[in-house]
Amino acid sequence: MITMRRLYHEDMEVPMIRLRVKEVAAEKGYNQDRLMRESGISLSVVAGYWHNRVRGISFDNLAILSKVLGVPVGELFEETGIDGQSEQEQVK
Repeated sequence: MITMRRLYHEDMEVPMIRLRVKEVAAEKGYNQDRLMRESGISLSVVAGYWHNRVRGISFDNLAILSKVLGVPVGELFEETGIDGQSEQEQVK
């Protein structure tokens, strides 16, 4: 399972990972209900991914979402800075 929270390894703080399910799905014309129906993932789990309110995501669910949305798995998440902001947010 990929964790979405800050991890600490000795004195090094590791950047966070942010899900991009909402952005990718919207680009493909999906809403939460359609994504739930076509993926077979429960609406509560899809909503958690949609709003990036999860501590982790299974590799199985990543693979399913990737297939349903027609994108590589890597498109569904991004590495953020240690403070939790994406590179795009940091530039603004």
